[in-house]
Amino acid sequence: MHKSISKVSKIKDKQKQDHKLYKKQQLEYLTTQEKDLKEEQTRINEGKEEIETKKQMIQKKVTSIDERVYKDTIEPHTEKHKLDGMIEDLDKDIENMERVLRRKRKEREMLVLEKEVHERKIQQARWKYKDQTDGHDQDLEQVTQSLEELEKAQLSLDQNLVKLQESQDQLNSNVDAYQEEKTSLGNLK
Repeated sequence: MHKSISKVSKIKDKQKQDHKLYKKQQLEYLTTQEKDLKEEQTRINEGKEEIETKKQMIQKKVTSIDERVYKDTIEPHTEKHKLDGMIEDLDKDIENMERVLRRKRKEREMLVLEKEVHERKIQQARWKYKDQTDGHDQDLEQVTQSLEELEKAQLSLDQNLVKLQESQDQLNSNVDAYQEEKTSLGNLK
């Protein structure tokens, strides 16, 4: 049994030595990694400082160019701001007109519905005199259908007029943008 205890003791000593060696190697590895990371952090910080310096220089150049452009184009800028204000006013007017147009369309729809109610009442009264008005009912139905088709055509026409107005507004906007671009290109020459 004494031999077993001594073997176990030797194994324990060997394990302790292996553990110490492993711990030492790991500490060396971690120390090396920490040193490498610190060096990398220093390199990154230096790179950031260099990039920040370049960024500031570029921003100064861009600001300088913007200031020169503004000085060279102060008159068109002033005109542009005036036109922007006018366009905003027109946009507000258009929005108001569109609201009024929508309200008028709703009013029209309500009147058409009310009219249809009255037409139904009239039709009911005519049923009382059906024998007397059989021939006239067919004619009236055709006229009513024609009227409804005309009302639908009128509604479609109104919608097309709105679309046409929107297209006209877009065209005017495009022409204005073209004129501004043409003016700015002329100033660059």
